[in-house]
Amino acid sequence: MSESVSETKCFMCGTELTDDNISDEHIILNGLGGHLHSTKLICPKCNNSMGSSSDKKLAETFRLLVTMLDIPRQNGENPVIRTGREYNYNVAPKGRLVPKKPEVEKHTLEDGRTMFEVRARSEQEARNIAASISKKHPSVDVEEVMNGMKHAEKQVSEKITFDCTINGPEIFPSIAKTAVEFYLFKGGEAEQIKHWIPVLREEKPCSDVFYFYPSERIFPFPKEDGKIMHILHVCGDTDERILYAYVSLFDVLQCLVVLNYDYFGMPLSFNYAYNVLDKKNENLEAGYRLTRKMIEKASRPDKTSLDALAESYKLVMWKAVRRMTKEYMSECIDKAITQTMNNHSSEKIITQEMIDEFISHLLAGLNINA
Repeated sequence: MSESVSETKCFMCGTELTDDNISDEHIILNGLGGHLHSTKLICPKCNNSMGSSSDKKLAETFRLLVTMLDIPRQNGENPVIRTGREYNYNVAPKGRLVPKKPEVEKHTLEDGRTMFEVRARSEQEARNIAASISKKHPSVDVEEVMNGMKHAEKQVSEKITFDCTINGPEIFPSIAKTAVEFYLFKGGEAEQIKHWIPVLREEKPCSDVFYFYPSERIFPFPKEDGKIMHILHVCGDTDERILYAYVSLFDVLQCLVVLNYDYFGMPLSFNYAYNVLDKKNENLEAGYRLTRKMIEKASRPDKTSLDALAESYKLVMWKAVRRMTKEYMSECIDKAITQTMNNHSSEKIITQEMIDEFISHLLAGLNINA
């Protein structure tokens, strides 16, 4: 069901939004696992004309990390990363490699019969291949082939490398869009941000968006493996007469957006924090407010900010690798236990033979020679 949008107008063109004229807008991009969205912000026409280029650049920036962490989109899918022609495998969620194409090998047996060995990526693909072979070799029974099919994984030695590039100012309009929409989502006045509309449409260059890596984090939280956060913060300071937003994605890309240098609204402070690993909202409070002097300093980024960005990316990628390793180890242990117990279902106690067999299965799953 859609939320009611009565008496709501598109913040870009002023068109009244009705239940028949809505656009479900992701305030944090769907491609980044964004779960904060609303139908009360923008009409479909303006949504289609806004930020498609910068949104795409921002999604590309985090494509590898999203796949490694297996962060699904709203439809529940996390697309496979297609690699270059020099590689035989694409990268699936959690860093698993999948063949780019199925493998079919034809063998002639000693008795003159022909055997086909098929390695497919899905049951439907295996069925299609079997049906194709059956047309040329009527003796091949498709259902018999499918009944004999088994799932298997194998270790591969192929190494795949990626260049992780932060697309710089090209992504700033998308960051600004997130800041503007979060402010409006929390009840902010469209009049305060109307000068951003040509920027969001990518008709004017994007200024007033900066990398922001202060020595003291605005939202300090433990950097343990279980926390990788999307954080949004909007502050309207009537004393400083400034409206600004802090946008942090995956604890990697941290930006400051000055929404209005001559803020004339009510004092406000809104926060949003989402743990992308646990898929839960968290309560975080800003440790301090920014002054005009602090913002002016942030508007003159230096190499320190870029170094901090690179270090943040490496830290989160290391979290992703450790998480994948733990999950893979757990899978291998579960499989080894299942295989061992299936072979000794009548045993009432754990024997040394069972222990040795479990270790053998585990080492095989980990591709380690005993």
